Amino acid sequence: MLINIAIFAISFVMVGSLAVFHPVNEWVCSVKRLPVVSLLLIGLFTSVLLTAQSQATLSVDAIDESRVIRICLLIVLCLVSWVIFSVRGFPFSRCCAALTMMFFFSLFAMSSYIYSVNPLLSLWKGFEVFAAASVFLAIAVSLNTFDDIDGALQVLWLILLFLVLTALVGGVLQPKLAFVRQTFGRGSQAYEYWGQFPRINPNSLTQFGAMVGVGGLVAFLYGRGIGVLSSLCLLGLGALTIYLGHSRTSLLGFLLAAVAIFWFGKKRVLGLMMISAAGLVALAAYTYVEAYVLRGQSKAVFVSMSGRTEFWPEIWRAFTTSPLVGHGYYAGHRSLSIDALANVSSVDNTYLEVLVDLGVIGLGLLMAALICSCFSLYACRPSILGHQDSQWWRPTWLLLMSALLLLGIRSLTGPTFQVLHPNLLIFLAITVCAATAKRIASQMVQVSADTLYPIGEKS
Repeated sequence: MLINIAIFAISFVMVGSLAVFHPVNEWVCSVKRLPVVSLLLIGLFTSVLLTAQSQATLSVDAIDESRVIRICLLIVLCLVSWVIFSVRGFPFSRCCAALTMMFFFSLFAMSSYIYSVNPLLSLWKGFEVFAAASVFLAIAVSLNTFDDIDGALQVLWLILLFLVLTALVGGVLQPKLAFVRQTFGRGSQAYEYWGQFPRINPNSLTQFGAMVGVGGLVAFLYGRGIGVLSSLCLLGLGALTIYLGHSRTSLLGFLLAAVAIFWFGKKRVLGLMMISAAGLVALAAYTYVEAYVLRGQSKAVFVSMSGRTEFWPEIWRAFTTSPLVGHGYYAGHRSLSIDALANVSSVDNTYLEVLVDLGVIGLGLLMAALICSCFSLYACRPSILGHQDSQWWRPTWLLLMSALLLLGIRSLTGPTFQVLHPNLLIFLAITVCAATAKRIASQMVQVSADTLYPIGEKS
C-alpha cells in the first residue's frame, strides 16, 4: 500500500513539474476550465482501471470489493449523465451518428443475455458500454466551441500522461514486478513491462505511451520557445514507454501516426529528415532492432503474431455456429478454450471477438460507429476552414486523427472499443469531439457562404 501511495504521489509531483511548461500547463488549465468534463473522464478511467489488478486471476463470475465499487461508480456516472439530460433537455443534436450506433450496440449487447452462455455477465457488460456512451453524451452537451473540444482532449491527454508516469515510477520502485519475463521467450529481450498501480498491461501501456508521444510530437511541431523543449520531453517519455512496453502493434501504430502527422501537418520536409535519420540509426543497429522486435520469439511465432493466427480459425468456427447474433456479449468467446486447460479471456482481435459474441449484427453496429467517426473526422478537416482558423485547428485535428489511427491498428491484435476498456473511452472521446467539430465547422462554412452570397443572391 505504501508503495502504491508513493507511486501516485511521485507521479503527481512530476505532472506538477511538467505543468510549468507548455503544453502540460494548458492541459492542467483545461481541467480547471471544464470541471464537469474532467470529473466524468476521471471517473470513467477509474472505473476501467479499478479492477485491473485482479482481472487476470478471477473468474468471470467473481465479484470482489473492487468490482462492487466499479459497479456502483458506473451506475452513479450513468445516473449523473441522465440527470444532466433531464435538466438541460435531451441533446438530440449532440447524439451524433457514431454515438447513436454505440448506444444501439450496447442495447443489443444487453439484450443478448436472452441467449448468452452467461446471461448476467452479458447484461452487465453491455450496461458498462451503455453507461460509457451516456457519460460521453453528457460530455458532448458541454462542448460548444473549438476551445471546448481542445480542452476535452487536453484533459484526456493529461490522464494518459499521468498513467504513463505511474507506470514509469512503478518500474523504478518495483523493477522486479514491472519487468516480467515471457514464458516461452529467450534472451535479454524476452520481457514485458507492466504498470504497477494502477495495473496496466504492456499492450495498453505501450499505446498510452504512443498517444503521449504523438501529443508531444504535435506540440513540438507547433510550439515556440521553451515549449519546444518541454514538448520534446513529452515525446521522450512516450518513446521510453513504447520501448519498455514492448508491444509491437502500438510501436507500428506510433510510427504510422508520426508519418501521418508530418504529412497532414504540412511538415513533410522535416518529417522526411527525421524519418530518414531514424531509419539510418535502425539500419546501423539492425541486429539489436531485430532482437527487440522478435522479443525472444522465433520468427515463426513472430509471423503468427505471437500465436494469434493459429487460434483465430477456432474463433471463426465458433462464429459459423451462430453467425447472426453470436453466443452472447462478452461471454461467448470466454466459453471457448485454447486447449483442455485454458479458457479464452480475449480473442486478441476486436472484430473477431464481436463476431463470436454478437455475430454479424453486432459487428455491423460497431463498424457503423467506426465509419461514422471517420466521416466526422474527415468533415472537420482543417482545409475546409479559413486560413487563420485552419492554422489554429490543425494541431487538435492531428491529435484526433492520430488517436483514431492508433486505435484502429490496436484493434487488429487486441480488445479496443467493443468493451469497457481505455480504448473505448478514447474512441468515444474522438467520436464526440469530431462530431462537435463537424457541426461547428459546417456552421462556420455556412456563415462564410452567406456573407459572400446573401440569401436570395446565390448563383
